[in-house]
Amino acid sequence: NSILISLLCLATLVHGQNKPDSSLAKDNVMIPLPTINLNFGFNHLMSDILLSKEGPSPFLQFGYQLSITQRAAKFLNITLDLYTSTVFGEEQRNQTNLNFRTSIFSQHLNVEYNFYPLLKPDVTGRQLIRPYVGVGIGAIFFRSKGDLKDASGSEYQFWEDGFIYAEAEGSVTQSEATRLTRDFEYETDLRDANLDGLSKYPQTAFSLPINAGIRFQITKNIGVNTAFAYALNFSDMLDNVSESGSGDRLGLAGNDNHLYGSIGLSVFLGTTKPSSKPKKPEEELLAATETNEDSNSSLNETDSKNGKEESDVGPNELPSLDKIKERPVADIIDQAASATLASSRKVELSQNQSQRLIKSVEETQGNSQLVEQVLNEAKQLTGKATSIEKAKLANAIELQTATLTGLKETSIGYKSQSPIAAVDTDNSTLIESIDLRLDQLDVINKHVKNAKTSEDLVNVATSIKEINGALVATIQEETKLQDARITEQKVQAFEDKLSLFEFVNDSEDLTQEDSKNLNSLKQNLAAEYEELATAGSLNENQAKSFNEILSSGLEQASVANSDVNTNQTTSSATTEKENDNNSEEVLSSNQESSSNSETELNEQNTSNTQRGTDAKKTPSIADIENTPPKKTGGFHWADVNENGWISPDEVLHFIDLLFDGEAVPSVEDIQNLIDYYFDQE
Repeated sequence: NSILISLLCLATLVHGQNKPDSSLAKDNVMIPLPTINLNFGFNHLMSDILLSKEGPSPFLQFGYQLSITQRAAKFLNITLDLYTSTVFGEEQRNQTNLNFRTSIFSQHLNVEYNFYPLLKPDVTGRQLIRPYVGVGIGAIFFRSKGDLKDASGSEYQFWEDGFIYAEAEGSVTQSEATRLTRDFEYETDLRDANLDGLSKYPQTAFSLPINAGIRFQITKNIGVNTAFAYALNFSDMLDNVSESGSGDRLGLAGNDNHLYGSIGLSVFLGTTKPSSKPKKPEEELLAATETNEDSNSSLNETDSKNGKEESDVGPNELPSLDKIKERPVADIIDQAASATLASSRKVELSQNQSQRLIKSVEETQGNSQLVEQVLNEAKQLTGKATSIEKAKLANAIELQTATLTGLKETSIGYKSQSPIAAVDTDNSTLIESIDLRLDQLDVINKHVKNAKTSEDLVNVATSIKEINGALVATIQEETKLQDARITEQKVQAFEDKLSLFEFVNDSEDLTQEDSKNLNSLKQNLAAEYEELATAGSLNENQAKSFNEILSSGLEQASVANSDVNTNQTTSSATTEKENDNNSEEVLSSNQESSSNSETELNEQNTSNTQRGTDAKKTPSIADIENTPPKKTGGFHWADVNENGWISPDEVLHFIDLLFDGEAVPSVEDIQNLIDYYFDQE
């Protein structure tokens, strides 16, 4: 039970730090993973029985230790420690031989101080030397056995002549006595033997360890360690001798504590980011931010005009494409051309963050120039450090601290808006790097205040330059990643607008005004498509798919708009008739396309059935899990976390719903999703 309780405590601690809605996830901080240590060592029991040279070697008192260490705070570790060992005792008191061999199993939950901030990991999380001291609480389980008989079952009788016989001394003459030799097989349970009349005494006790050690991190994940502990055990029966005994079996007052030391292998599991498994939309936690208040208020006004209830779209929620498609046609067209679309909002946020990264690089490089000037001046000085130079360095540190603090706040804010705008980002490494640089600048600032000579100023200025240089490299790398995100987000925004366009284009109740606005939207999308294609943002499949959608009817729409501009005197009846004809042509074209698609799909299914399982194999769970995420395409309903991609977890999510009988989409919809996910013809 104690083992289960200890493991449950550690599991609760680790799970609390890994759940996606924790404060760590909100603050965009990487979650530390445990360190696992496997050790081999030796024991020494503070026993009432001495270990004589006639007994087993002290080096046979070895043990094994397994410990799992989890960082609970920057300066604090929590360790679950499991230890098993064997201890011996052997002492001759007059004609009484006292001996025991006790097996020990202990489990402790320790709290350790890891000497932070005196020792810190580097930017990669590596720390060569990791010392610690700590205390703990736990339990010790023991069982004592003695060597009281030989292999034939004859009890050892120790005579004054120093030999061992089968008969008690005085019961027979020495010549008649049977001489025995100890086999050092500890076959007798000493508690059951009840040598002191203590009956069934407890073989479980509380234990309070005081421990210390050092872990050496050799590589990113592998290291060695040495550990020492002194365990205060609340029992005096580990050696089966106590002050309750009498005669030669009388022991000393006090408990049987033990000391053990060990060396072993350490495995550093590193850190991980918060879980990003898909969640149902109703489980999403949306946080309010100042940057989206204007767009939210405009959305609420639009919803009020359309007679929508407040419960349909929350005050801090940008509507999904499915929600938008439930609105009137005119409003859907407006949303497709508006910046309030979730994917368009995502691009805006990412571009703002990219600009902030570029600005931070410029500020850091400017600060480095100031530090360079101070460095050159300090190199020309001799003797004591001047207050002027110290003030310049302190000012440079203050400016750089302000730059880093501002960048950290915007980075955290950028991440906090992800539930609203579906921003896909992991800037945890950048934030961790900023935290490290802020700590370093704080330490250097103290060195500036304590600088005595010009040489001290040179060292400080050099350190600031190195910090700034490393920081610029980190920010520039993050900027490249951000630019790649923006490209993906622009394509996703275009795909969402195109999806709304297709939805409206299939509508049968388009008014004259709707048709006009739809044609205008189509021309804007064509221009946006050309921009993406020119920039090389589209792959071959995307370009082909988008081009097919946009090329249909685009030329006719342009001609129609030209006719409207040049023939302003044309009667409204004629214009209405032309628009009706165009609408009928579009509808007829769409119906024909749909009919062809259905025919092709039926032929495809028939062909696949005829080919058998060899031609079209149903993917296994392993196949799905090992397939990379894919753009949503037309399967927006399968994008559970609304990030623009369909992940393996999301495909498996719908398969699970299907087998549980809870699937809203039909079996055919889910099968089409699987086919699309694996690009099957």
